[in-house]
Amino acid sequence: MLELQVTDIKYDTNGEVVELPETIHVSVGEVDDVAQLTEMVSDGISDETGFCHKGFKMQLTGEARKQLSEFVCEYLESSGKYPSEAEVEGMVVEYPEYLELLGYSLN
Repeated sequence: MLELQVTDIKYDTNGEVVELPETIHVSVGEVDDVAQLTEMVSDGISDETGFCHKGFKMQLTGEARKQLSEFVCEYLESSGKYPSEAEVEGMVVEYPEYLELLGYSLN
């Protein structure tokens, strides 16, 4: 089970004035890739709030975040590099979707 924090949700309320959460937590089962994860989180937002949306940001939390972070570090070490902030940010070009999940800004 993957736990994610979802923020910056751009709700589609069709002009209706409603109070909606700025941050929600979504749990999803096993996924094959980031596209499938994004789709499952999107469905989770709609299921929880009853509204569609036009975008959001998501970040892994808990054990999955720790495992992905370890994977990134192992990848860098296997390349003869040692993980520093600069090295991890250098991976943005090659693996932006994974770094986004760890909370690195892509801006």
